[in-house]
Amino acid sequence: MLKKIGLGLAGLFVFLLAAAVVLPIIYKDKIKNILVEQVNKKVNATVSIGEVSLSLFTDFPNFTLSVDSVIVANKGLFEGDTLLNIGNFSTSMDLISVIKSTKPEIETITISNGYMHFLVAKNGLANWDLSLPDSGVVETPEEYKFQFSLKEYKLENIDLVYEDKELHMKTVASNLNHTGSGDFTQDHFILNTKTASSALDFSYSGIPYLKNVKAELEVPVEIDLKEFKFTFADNNIKLNELSMKMTGFVAMPFDDIDMNLDISTPNSDFKALLSLLPGIYKNSFASIQTAGKFDFKSHIEGKYNDSIMPSYDIALKVNNAWFKYPELPAKVDDINVDLHVFNKGTELNGVVIDLKKFSANLGGNPLLFSLLARNTMIDPELNLYLKTNINLSTVKNFYPVDPTTKLSGTIASEVSAEGLLSNLEHQNFDRFKFLGSLNVNGVNFNSSAYPHPILLETLQMDFNPKSVMLTKLKGKIASSDIDAYGNIQNLLSYYFKNEPLKGEFFIQSNKLDLNEMFLSDSVSENDNAKENTALSVIEIPSNVNITLVMKLNEAIYDNLQMNRIGGTLRVYDQKVSISNAGLNLMGGNVQMNGSYSSKNIYKPLVDLNLALIGFDIQEAFKTFVTIQKLAPIAEYAKGTFSTNFNISGFLTQDMTPDINSLSGGGLLKLTQVSIQNLKPLIKVSELLKLNNLNQLNLKDLNLSFEFEKGKVFVAPFKLNLDGIPSTVSGSNGFDQSIDYKIEMQIPREKIGIANTAINNLISQAKSKGINYELASTIPVNVFLEGTITDPKIKTDLKSIGAGVTSGIKNAIIETFDAKKKELEDRARLEAEKVKQQLDEKRKQLEQSTKDAADSVKNAILNEQKRIELELKQKADSIKKATEKKLKDEALKKLKGFGK
Repeated sequence: MLKKIGLGLAGLFVFLLAAAVVLPIIYKDKIKNILVEQVNKKVNATVSIGEVSLSLFTDFPNFTLSVDSVIVANKGLFEGDTLLNIGNFSTSMDLISVIKSTKPEIETITISNGYMHFLVAKNGLANWDLSLPDSGVVETPEEYKFQFSLKEYKLENIDLVYEDKELHMKTVASNLNHTGSGDFTQDHFILNTKTASSALDFSYSGIPYLKNVKAELEVPVEIDLKEFKFTFADNNIKLNELSMKMTGFVAMPFDDIDMNLDISTPNSDFKALLSLLPGIYKNSFASIQTAGKFDFKSHIEGKYNDSIMPSYDIALKVNNAWFKYPELPAKVDDINVDLHVFNKGTELNGVVIDLKKFSANLGGNPLLFSLLARNTMIDPELNLYLKTNINLSTVKNFYPVDPTTKLSGTIASEVSAEGLLSNLEHQNFDRFKFLGSLNVNGVNFNSSAYPHPILLETLQMDFNPKSVMLTKLKGKIASSDIDAYGNIQNLLSYYFKNEPLKGEFFIQSNKLDLNEMFLSDSVSENDNAKENTALSVIEIPSNVNITLVMKLNEAIYDNLQMNRIGGTLRVYDQKVSISNAGLNLMGGNVQMNGSYSSKNIYKPLVDLNLALIGFDIQEAFKTFVTIQKLAPIAEYAKGTFSTNFNISGFLTQDMTPDINSLSGGGLLKLTQVSIQNLKPLIKVSELLKLNNLNQLNLKDLNLSFEFEKGKVFVAPFKLNLDGIPSTVSGSNGFDQSIDYKIEMQIPREKIGIANTAINNLISQAKSKGINYELASTIPVNVFLEGTITDPKIKTDLKSIGAGVTSGIKNAIIETFDAKKKELEDRARLEAEKVKQQLDEKRKQLEQSTKDAADSVKNAILNEQKRIELELKQKADSIKKATEKKLKDEALKKLKGFGK
């Protein structure tokens, strides 16, 4: 019995072991599909994942789920943005708790190798809010029963971007590594966190406060989940060499966020503060000699919600500090900073920026700056002063410069501003002081780190209450030169109140080589890591209205050489409009009007009207991707063309056209073009036994076309194919697909064997008395499908013989019908002749009968009249006799009565 039990247990163990190995393999794809399907139903985003693996052996006895390549792409407002792109997501769970409990115990969650882009738009909406619109379905409490506990989570090698466009704030952490561990099953526990980033950037209102700073944080957080309160104590925050501590709490018991935080620096050595300056914290930083102390304190307290802000007080002081590189002769001394930024109220307008002094002596070059700003949100009150005079040739005396670098020239400025900004807005210029100048002369920079020398001969700017005048700008970069002048209006209102910045500039140049000015190797690895985010899109500010009038004799970009460039650019309302722009390029002329808009930063829009005149087809095809997509046939064509068309559509996040979104149309003019070795025509030639379609010569051909949704539609046009009148119409796709119809009128002699067969049929018909003639040309339809390089050809040529046979049958029927008609006509004529004779005899008979009847009728009438007359006479005689008799009898009676 014991043996059987042992064998049974052994068999069960083997079965479980096999199941642990096989089941994850069998069901992983099903699990993946279910996971993706269910997640995409629940979120307003497109979620995709790579391989899914399940294992009991990676961390036995824990159950491990690993997912490669997790991508969360936003929809709606943030469409085109990628919230997450993670190389790997894995979690390890206690197997027993998964099987037996409704509260699985998660040992670790690890997210590694990827980037995260968290974004708040100007309207306050966040791209991580992936909830779908309310469906109106009320979920029951039973649906929330699933819970879990977590012991540790990790982020490994993550590039993180947090951008708040509403607050004009941006943080970028490259190569971020973060761990957090604690007993998440408790309502009150300590979360121990460690964070490190190789390069941390932070900017506010466009000003970079931190740049490429190495960050290390060890922050234990006391968490009270019932009160939703986070308390900070005994922590260390290190930015480069600067150590900081944060104490206090942040609580979110309701919608408001309560906070009471103090941030201080336990080490007041000036060198630690110096390490935050960009360009200072390098390999030689350890050897820098410094002296001086600084004092930094920060306190934040109060509530934060949609309408109020917490009060805060930030103070930084540096007194008479200096630093010096030991190998250099001069030092930077007389460094003094007295900065106080505070807001004692709860409104943003209560912010006061009081920089009483920022001064330094840069190796004998003085720098002095001060700023007082109050009521910054409503009507800023300013008191600003800047003065500097720097001889660039002395920089090498206090800052390490590569020995091969040559730097010379002077920068001198003195600017002061004082008054209420509203005076500028209401043009009360006498009540606002804004005076000064900036003069840059003879600046020459030449370094092995930068392959092209820079010469800024003159830069002169004059400041007054009405505007900032760019009186003169003249300089060179390698062989490129620039000469400009113009003005800027509303500069201070733009900076402090975000009012529209206005300006007008005129720029001219004899030569502008953009290949010299912009280097391909200037892109940092951090920029590459964020290549797919919205950061690569050129965002046009909404509060700028600047016009640039350009006149360039020559410009070079990539392999394009352009000449006689002119036009007007206007930057306004998150848009750049181009008007009356023209240039000569590749022997042709380009004329352009249109616009680029970044109102939707995730779908930048271009709308252009272009005229290309006298362009070489081959050069244009090799140079322009758009022509490659619109007209792939151009690869096989030689000659010149002109076109006038409009094009509109969206750009992708790397500023290339979203091909399938493009739409437009226009007219293409071909003056003298030769098309050689075009596979669709070669196959047509082979199929129809035509000899001269390997090379097609076109002259004075006008093509009308439209394109949308990835296809180009060509209106019907006529051309001559090897002496054959033809009409072509159809479409081609941006994916190189083709769908064309060629209607051809082919001379019979050009269809070879088919023509001989047709003649034989006609001869047979004639030998049998059937007269049938066929037209000298035969209509043939050719259908081109497939792709330019792999075409599929169809024709209706097979129907020609059937058509001839049908024609002969119709001729036979027509001949029979003609004979039948001849006999019918002859019979009809004979019948009509007999009928005519019968009609004549009938008429004669009718006439003779009529004459006899008339004679009898007259005799009867005459006799009738005679008898009537005789009877009348007799009646009259009797009447008279009767009257006489009556009269006589009356007279007789009268005579007797008298007696």
